[in-house]
Amino acid sequence: MTGEEKDFDNLPEKQYDIGYSKSTYIRDRDIMVRTDVLDNTVYMYDNKKGRCELRCAVKDERINHSVLVCSKGTTTLVQVSVSRMVIT
Repeated sequence: MTGEEKDFDNLPEKQYDIGYSKSTYIRDRDIMVRTDVLDNTVYMYDNKKGRCELRCAVKDERINHSVLVCSKGTTTLVQVSVSRMVIT
């Protein structure tokens, strides 16, 4: 893929105010991750055959006020709470 905006043109067209959604692209896995702060949801999209397809959506009110971190060494996703506790 070229990395141009058109490469992700089939994603949901939900608009967010600044600070209410973040996204990142995991190049070696060809996965895009998007967060929805107001909905307490993390979306993961596989980029297959030039189209992003929803792989999974994790929705949980406990995601609120937390940081999710991908661990390359263990290939796991861990949650760090506001009290600095690591939840696996």
